Amino acid sequence: MLKTMSVEHSISIQQIRDTLGTCPFDPHMIKILNELHKDQGAIHIISDANTMFIETILEHNGVGECVTSIISNPAKLTKENEVEYLHITKLCGEVEESKHGCTTCPINMCKGEIVDKLVKEKDPNGITVYVGDGGNDYCAVRRLDLNYDFVFARKGFVLEKKLKNDHLLDNDHVFLWNDWKELYQLFVSNGLINS
Repeated sequence: MLKTMSVEHSISIQQIRDTLGTCPFDPHMIKILNELHKDQGAIHIISDANTMFIETILEHNGVGECVTSIISNPAKLTKENEVEYLHITKLCGEVEESKHGCTTCPINMCKGEIVDKLVKEKDPNGITVYVGDGGNDYCAVRRLDLNYDFVFARKGFVLEKKLKNDHLLDNDHVFLWNDWKELYQLFVSNGLINS
């Protein structure tokens, strides 16, 4: 016999924010964001998480003002009967008009199409620096001009495997990194930030 139990458990939005504030955020990542912001570089976070999580973590670590835009699944707070709810929706795909045209990316987001749009909006003499690790980052990387733009892929993740399969790890503008300290040093050695 299968017995189903229902358990009510409520967590306040403030508890969620407080918990997100405890997420580890490496000091070298903070240094990278601060240096890029100081050099007036546009910093866009493209993430499959959600806007509230990202905004909360950035603000808690004092780097919210460094980020130009957060492109992620929208999160909004609503209140019903004095109870707050967090609603997260898909960035794309909820309605026909919002669907992206990529056949390889998840339904809610094509990072490649997002990068295309951001690249069109940037200074034509500027370069794009892309940092990622997941399989959905590969679509974005394929849209870059690796004669000028840079890719920093985290070691041991799907993006590295896809770059290796397409022999892109041999490119002088593609780098692998293990931790944020190593990424920071790669940014410095490539003249992307000052130490």
